[in-house]
Amino acid sequence: MLMILPAWVSASDPVTVQDTLAGQAEKREIADSRAKELEEKWDEIDPKWEKEKGSSSFSTGWDWNGFKGLEMGDTLIALVAIVFTFGMPVFIVLIVFLFRYFNRRAKYRIAEKALATGQPIPEGLFKGGNPDTDLTEKGIKNICVGLGLFIFLWVVTGRFGVGSIGLLVLFTGVGEYLIARSRNSDRRRRGE
Repeated sequence: MLMILPAWVSASDPVTVQDTLAGQAEKREIADSRAKELEEKWDEIDPKWEKEKGSSSFSTGWDWNGFKGLEMGDTLIALVAIVFTFGMPVFIVLIVFLFRYFNRRAKYRIAEKALATGQPIPEGLFKGGNPDTDLTEKGIKNICVGLGLFIFLWVVTGRFGVGSIGLLVLFTGVGEYLIARSRNSDRRRRGE
């Protein structure tokens, strides 16, 4: 076994394995004493650090400080962002259903009053209007929405394929518009 000796040891000095092991044991003792000193210093610092941090450690190893490191404004912004991100779509759907419910209830009240007074129920009360004009309006609306969606998705993603989702809506609108036009032209030919 090749041993590299320090410069102060001459090659003629006999170095034994016991001398080498003794030196390693001495180094271990020094390292252990330094580790104990660091542990004692850490024990002094640790309670102060735990108080400032205010942590309660879980078994997962993640520290939770209960938003104590953040200002109140930061916490409020985070909570509002979470509520609006997940709660707003649900809120919008609930509002739509609520308005539909109120509208339907108002129509039933009108029908009840008409029946109570002996009047006939208005003809278009529950139908919603002329289906051809509704289909024409719906077609034009879908054409515009599809075109807007196509341009938006294409610009945002930079991919024509993703933007073509808007083309599906656009061509559905074109079909609805053409169906409404053909129905109107058929009615004109028949004289209705």
